[in-house]
Amino acid sequence: MVDNHAYLLDAGAGIVRRAAAATQQKGITGLEPRTLRVAFLTHLHSDHTLGLPDLILTPWTMGRTEPLELWGPKGTRAMVEHILAAYQEDIAIRSTSLEGSNATGYRVNVHEIEPGDV
Repeated sequence: MVDNHAYLLDAGAGIVRRAAAATQQKGITGLEPRTLRVAFLTHLHSDHTLGLPDLILTPWTMGRTEPLELWGPKGTRAMVEHILAAYQEDIAIRSTSLEGSNATGYRVNVHEIEPGDV
């Protein structure tokens, strides 16, 4: 965390649930789900990405209005595009129904990066 803002490294299964538990049980307010906005993927193995749909969608349904900023290796953009396509009906229903979810918080700004020195 930097200045009470979380920078997540990878998105394994249960990432949002664990962040919410850390907020409730440990008082780590920077991990409150609707404030999760920045993540980095080290590589695209399933054990590092199974929670990505959760990280994209759950904070949005809880009120996040800013897009997720996601840095990852080549292939990250395609993965995100396929996730959003898989959930297009859910996104449409939540955005246009009485649920009233906003039209921006499910979006993802993908930044693909090459291996090398950082």
